[in-house]
Amino acid sequence: MRVASLHLLSIVFISLPAMSPVWAQAEADKIQQITSQLRSHVLLSGEFKQTRKLQGFSRSIESTGIFTYWQGRGLYWETQQPFFQASTFIQDGVIDWRKSDGLAGILIDDNPVLKNISSIIVPLVGGDLAKLDNTFDSSWVFDDAGWSMALDPDSFMVKKAIDRIEVSGGQFIRALVISTPGNDTTEITFLNMTSTDSPNRQQCEYFQVSDSDACGDVSETVGLIQPN
Repeated sequence: MRVASLHLLSIVFISLPAMSPVWAQAEADKIQQITSQLRSHVLLSGEFKQTRKLQGFSRSIESTGIFTYWQGRGLYWETQQPFFQASTFIQDGVIDWRKSDGLAGILIDDNPVLKNISSIIVPLVGGDLAKLDNTFDSSWVFDDAGWSMALDPDSFMVKKAIDRIEVSGGQFIRALVISTPGNDTTEITFLNMTSTDSPNRQQCEYFQVSDSDACGDVSETVGLIQPN
């Protein structure tokens, strides 16, 4: 009990605004080290498992899929089970992917809700946490297993949709837990993550990139179609 109490007190004191200058500098240095490491990944890909728990429902909703984060480009997010659903979140909007005989994408550039989601989820997965400073207040905890961070929205509009985001990780981000004001939670666990410096052909197609030496002209295989 004494050990547990001391551990709890250490967490509380680290989170206090009025911490000593030594503690404050140590925390700032640790955060800088973590964010620099997360930002060092040019292209990050892997698998995810998502579990949604909705208020009033006894059973959770589970889905699995793959993702690719490309620094400076955006995030490709593909749910594979229980059904296919895929989107690429880019600066110009969101590409909604459809499967028929092949793969075709519809660029949605006039939906403010999707743009708000993109402005939050892309920095979270990519570890570009500084981009969230204007929207969330953050508090950090460090231990031998890695680090964790709680993000509490300070924007009225964001508070209407998100109550809190909890992030944990090490070299990569390992998990996200998103809580809403309605007591719904979405937990995302990242698996089998790899980091590379350049994309493969398929990843170029996901982001519709042709201005990279690694990509060439992707328009011959996958193109965008105009929304109805």
